[in-house]
Amino acid sequence: MGQIDAGTITQATIVNADIAAGAGIAASKVVHQQVATTDFNLASTATPTAQKVVVYIARGVATIRDFAGVLMDTGTTTDIDHDLLINGVSALSAQVNHTNADTDGVPKAGTISTSALASGDVVEIQQIITTSTGALGGAASVRIDSNHV
Repeated sequence: MGQIDAGTITQATIVNADIAAGAGIAASKVVHQQVATTDFNLASTATPTAQKVVVYIARGVATIRDFAGVLMDTGTTTDIDHDLLINGVSALSAQVNHTNADTDGVPKAGTISTSALASGDVVEIQQIITTSTGALGGAASVRIDSNHV
């Protein structure tokens, strides 16, 4: 059981049962988590192609939490990148690079360098192909927190 100590509420102090059904908590006080995912409109058994897809349009202030890309089969001679773009500019410190040396079907995380989103920002995920011999099924996702309604 949590406790209130000098004005700080410790984790798990207030649980669902403590909040009345009609409490009237404003939605703006709740953090909403969205996961935007794309498979670039390709089957997991299809050869990846170069594409850029809009996955999110911010309707208020939001924060990017994480990003990852995956290839279901990394192929035999593969060099494919996934990038996360905000208004056309990369939000990553470096693109997520996949090569044939990677393990099939294991997502690789990107390092977020720009996490803040403002109302109207457009988030895209890009798949960049250098070589894709034998590669199959590119996909990527971004997790975004917001409290706008």
